[in-house]
Amino acid sequence: MKGRLFVILTILSLSIACSFRGKKTYTEEMEKSLLSPLDSIVVDYHDKQPFDTLFHLTGKKVLLSDSLLEEIRSISFRDDKVILHKNYQNSPVKFPVGKDEFIWVKDSFIIHSTIYEDSIVDKKIHSLIKYPNSGTLIVDTSKNRMVFAYEYYHLIQIMDLEAKSVKTLDFDGGIYKYKWLLVMDAPDPNNMYYIDAFAGGDYFYLLYFGHSFSEYFNQSIKGWRYVWNMKFVKTEYYKQDLPNIVEEYDWNGNPVGRYLLEGDPVRGSGCFVVDEKEHQFYLLASECYGYTPFLDFLVCNKSLIVYQF
Repeated sequence: MKGRLFVILTILSLSIACSFRGKKTYTEEMEKSLLSPLDSIVVDYHDKQPFDTLFHLTGKKVLLSDSLLEEIRSISFRDDKVILHKNYQNSPVKFPVGKDEFIWVKDSFIIHSTIYEDSIVDKKIHSLIKYPNSGTLIVDTSKNRMVFAYEYYHLIQIMDLEAKSVKTLDFDGGIYKYKWLLVMDAPDPNNMYYIDAFAGGDYFYLLYFGHSFSEYFNQSIKGWRYVWNMKFVKTEYYKQDLPNIVEEYDWNGNPVGRYLLEGDPVRGSGCFVVDEKEHQFYLLASECYGYTPFLDFLVCNKSLIVYQF
């Protein structure tokens, strides 16, 4: 059945053990947070580096058949295992925060919805930065925290579940206040910053790209030569130098670690999970190596890559 979970990765040929405790079970009452209070402040990291060290990690491909990789659209992490999906995960994601209550993103707002017998009541609890406001929301009810990582702003917002306190990590020195046009292909296109996020136990993890789509497109087709019948080969000019970076924070937004994900391919397709117990990042990556102008699309290979951190 389409959309059904269909593969659970166990050991495979890499002998990778996944033993993370998995997604949390939500209850009617939110557990008392053990975190220190969250201050509503803007932390200006413009021209500053909040991480002491950038750790370089080399990934290994999980050996899967080409036919299986071609079918994979997304991955998730549940019951100590990486799950492969034939479809993309539901968007927007709705996070349960109690009985008949959930938090999600709708238009330019984070919404708290309550389900009643004959209706659903939506309450706007936080207004996102003006358009373009795409990004990723993650929630941890046990810590009374939610995080929104923006895709087209170098910006992260950490909040309590009612958004009464909002801590903003600003890496662009306030540029987000004036930036609003989304331009994918232009002399000065928008960069893609945070393309995925994962909620861990004591920490959350953000997948950072930091390049424009145009830059990615031009880099992707560089160094490949078209042969025939949709076949491409690498040339001596091939160079892959647009790796992803994982940023690790505690649930109050304090920087913990920064990891450069090297390897080939390295471009994440926005599918990223973390096994905290085994200290492993899993990335569903796409190496787009050719462009067919007569069909107007990129030709890509996908890989599931694991990194030890």
